[in-house]
Amino acid sequence: MKRTVFVILLSLLASSAARAAPKEDATVKLNRENVAMRITFDNDKSITVTDKGTKLAPGMYMVKSVVLVMKDSRGRTCQLRGAGKLGGMTSLTVADGQEKVLDTGPPVMLHLRAWAGKDDRGQRLRIYFHVEGEYGECYYPGAWVRGKQPPRPAFRVKNASGKVVGTGQLTPKNGACSTDWYLPGGARGTFKGKLTVEVRAKMGPFKWEGGTWEAEFE
Repeated sequence: MKRTVFVILLSLLASSAARAAPKEDATVKLNRENVAMRITFDNDKSITVTDKGTKLAPGMYMVKSVVLVMKDSRGRTCQLRGAGKLGGMTSLTVADGQEKVLDTGPPVMLHLRAWAGKDDRGQRLRIYFHVEGEYGECYYPGAWVRGKQPPRPAFRVKNASGKVVGTGQLTPKNGACSTDWYLPGGARGTFKGKLTVEVRAKMGPFKWEGGTWEAEFE
């Protein structure tokens, strides 16, 4: 009987000590150098994460927005600002004492699509473009430099021989960009063949990939 009581007391003491033990903050890091990610949570608390690591209390946090920050070759602060869609960054969960490494940051993908079609005005390319990070999070197309909004992304259209047959700018809306580009010839146009669309945005120091798409008129 005494032994049973003693075991119960030890168990209660151990349980009490475990409950009383202070939790250790987690460390959140980026696996990229020379870039920072500012993460804002639903409670409006923000943290800035770099490869050096930043402390965060254990728990699950719902992410409201993300911003990538880098310095360019002239020492100016440049940002890629989140455009709403968070992809795999919708939440951030960290455990007691955990070191959590976020595999995100440059290079970002310039996702471009172009569809060949025709309407009353003639043959057209419907061009759609957005910028996406490693976790599927979206950014406004173009780097903000010292808080200044970037220009609208430009595009050009090349024929099969590589000749530029059209240029223009994309119209931003809801974090993405799009436009309709019409081929010469109006409603009577009969072009057949492939066209290549290239889009370029002022990305500052942020490395990028993609930005080219091929469409075919049959």
